[in-house]
Amino acid sequence: MDPAPPASTPPPEYSVVVPTCRRVESLARCLDCLQVALARLGRPCEVIVSDDEPGPGSAALLRDRFPWVQFVAGPGRGPAANRNCGARAARAAWLVFTDDDCEPEPDWLVGYAAGRVAHPQAQVLEGRTSAGSRIGPDEESPVNERGGFLWSCNFAIRRDLYDQVGGFDEGFPFPRMEDVDLRERLLGRHVVIPYLPAAAIIHPPRPLRPVAAHIRQVESYFYYARKHGLSVSESGLNPRAMAVTWRDRLRAARGPRAALAAAGRALAEAALLAWHLPRWSWKYRKSASAVPASSLPRTP
Repeated sequence: MDPAPPASTPPPEYSVVVPTCRRVESLARCLDCLQVALARLGRPCEVIVSDDEPGPGSAALLRDRFPWVQFVAGPGRGPAANRNCGARAARAAWLVFTDDDCEPEPDWLVGYAAGRVAHPQAQVLEGRTSAGSRIGPDEESPVNERGGFLWSCNFAIRRDLYDQVGGFDEGFPFPRMEDVDLRERLLGRHVVIPYLPAAAIIHPPRPLRPVAAHIRQVESYFYYARKHGLSVSESGLNPRAMAVTWRDRLRAARGPRAALAAAGRALAEAALLAWHLPRWSWKYRKSASAVPASSLPRTP
């Protein structure tokens, strides 16, 4: 008699996608937290780390400490393409995204599972993102305490819908606004996105990016504005709001040295903006094929 065929492995219920690039230490903290969340959930899941670093990067970390995590070599074209790369390797009907510098709470995945029960028709779910500590004047964190943002570091989406909308737009010139763009495309399809406070992660505050890198990211607002048929101010690039941010940093600075650094950063940002704005305005002038956005982007 022939032996019975081996029992097939049940497909995972969730595929957790974690894009990474040159953040081995924070990735290890993320996966430690994620391991607890997986144990709390107690259902078949897979975790995919898509690594954009050209060197060994996270591969050795996963081999030595997290052999249950699937490694995928990223395309090296930025986080939008890296997330899409991880999603293509996924096998589950639901994709759950977080970032390599985030720390999922123990009941993070339990929160998403409960959200699917509470909202059985939902195709997209949005979790809560907190900083975990006070955000200093020289730090930033994508906080989402009320919902309505769909930050790429904490949301879940049905795989078939993700494929239908084409995932993240890889055409953004720098990592900024690609998650706002995805949210707008989903809202344009009248997709309802419930907010789940229980699906919580911590995004520890990180130092502000260098001035030149921060200003280069502003180019993505112009790309977004052209794509959605908006003015640049409607896309979220508001000079008045930027001036308020500079003022708040100056007020929060402790001591003359910190105040001088904050003032210097504000002047450098203003100068670089004045240098780049005319070129970006010409490069991303509105086209007749622009697609209207369903609502204006909101920023915390």
